[in-house]
Amino acid sequence: MGVFDWIKSHIPLIIFVLIIIAVVLIILWQKDIIFASSNLPAEAPPAEAPTVDPSNGSNVVVGVPGTVGPPLTVSPPETNQPPTLPTPVLDPKYKYLGCFKDTPTRALPIFSGTTTVKDCAVKARDKKSKYFGLQYGNATPGKAGECWMSNADERKYDMFGSSDRCNFFKDINDEVVAGPDSNAVYELI
Repeated sequence: MGVFDWIKSHIPLIIFVLIIIAVVLIILWQKDIIFASSNLPAEAPPAEAPTVDPSNGSNVVVGVPGTVGPPLTVSPPETNQPPTLPTPVLDPKYKYLGCFKDTPTRALPIFSGTTTVKDCAVKARDKKSKYFGLQYGNATPGKAGECWMSNADERKYDMFGSSDRCNFFKDINDEVVAGPDSNAVYELI
């Protein structure tokens, strides 16, 4: 089979491919992606002085007419003022209220992880809880306990009565953490 015989037998396929190529070229031409030489200057534009826009407040905008790209904005130099430092977030103030029983019903219903008393106070402050307590200090002796807190300023921490299970456990900051089924309760002040 010769080249001409192959071409004759594949004419519909060749026509289809040529039509696709033509359509792609037309789309690219309409989007000025190809054949856009009419948009380009025949030679480089004469050198012109940059323009300055004084209406832009304290910034100066410089541009040369006939060039491609956005104008260059030049800001005034920074002052010699020291940077403004963020206000430090202080640890919240709190006081120990006592040791109180707890049940699965939960006197302090919001659990917030295992922490120290100080970290639990920060979490309580951030969640706008006035009362918080720590329990199961024996689960991680000398380190922390489970952090539980109230809904806002709801005072239910003593609803199951007092407990004597807070006498033995302290966190790494030497603050009271309750044992099982009890809360060492604190109040944000």
